[in-house]
Formats: sequence, C-alpha cells, structure tokens
Amino acid sequence: MGCSSSDEEESSFTELESKKTERKEKGMKRNINIILFNIIWLTALIQSCQSKIDSDFASVKSAIDSQNSAYVKAYNNKDAESVAALHTADATVMPPNQKISQGKKEIQNSINAEIQAGGRDLKFQQLELVVSGNIAYEVGRYSVVVEHEDQTAVNDNGKYIVIWERQPNGDWLMSEDIWNSNLPIDCN
Repeated sequence: MGCSSSDEEESSFTELESKKTERKEKGMKRNINIILFNIIWLTALIQSCQSKIDSDFASVKSAIDSQNSAYVKAYNNKDAESVAALHTADATVMPPNQKISQGKKEIQNSINAEIQAGGRDLKFQQLELVVSGNIAYEVGRYSVVVEHEDQTAVNDNGKYIVIWERQPNGDWLMSEDIWNSNLPIDCN
C-alpha cells in the first residue's frame, strides 16, 4: 500500500503540475491575445487620427488656397476693398517701405495705394503651410509687376509670411501679413 500511495501522490502531483502549466499557457495565450488586440486597436486608432489630421490639413490648405486666389483676383482687378475683406477686423499688414496698417480700412487704403502706384499681375507661390487648431501660418513667394506712369514696368518679386485665423463661421482670414521685396532699394 505504501508504494501505491506514493505513486498516487506522484501522479496527483504530476496532474496538478500539468494543470498549472496548462493554466499558465492558457493565461499566457490570453495575455498575448489581449496584447495583440490592444496593438491592433491602437494602430487603428492612430491611423484614424492621422487620417483625420491629414483630411483637416487638406481642407484648411484648400480653404487658404481659395482665399489666396480671391486675393490675387481682387488685387489684379484693382479691388482693394475685396482684398481688405480677406483680413480679420483687427488685422495687421506690414508692406515694404510703408507704415504698418491696422484694421480693414487702413489695409484697404494701403492696398489701394499700391494698386494706384501701378501694381498688377500679382502671383503667389506657397512654400510652406503649418496648421495648428484655428491658427495657420503660410510662407511663400510673390511676384508683381509695377507699371509706372511713364509706362516703364518693374518686375518685383519677394517673400511673404501670413498668419491665418479660422473664424467662428469656419472661414480663414489673414490676421498678420508681411512681405518684402527681393529687389534692392533705389536710393536715388
């Protein structure tokens, strides 16, 4: 009987160890499945967020490109009022060799003076656009022809930075705008 009891104890012990090992393996498999599920879920979430960010950026870029096209069209049609309308009510514009213009009326006057001085054929080339929430900044190049009263024309080109603000109605308007010519200043 002594041997039988020992064999039974050993068999019970082996069964217990086997069941423990089986439970550990099931637990490990379950943990691995949970980890894999979380990895897949997080990957999908990140891709979903990135997709939203990409689509948000694309829609903002499209809106700002549209505003830039409206600016160019208004400027080239000598419509300073429509150019000013693309700015926030308290916008600041810093044109080269002029005082700072603040507010739509001053901006309209400043743009009108530039147009009256012979500005035409304005073009923009966007180099960079960064969007963060309701603010975006744009860096680019411009070219414009300035035709003087004596019919001589100067092809001006330069660079610009614009700070855009999303309005409560979803429109993007210029809040800050500065541009500088690449041409040397004529001191004569």
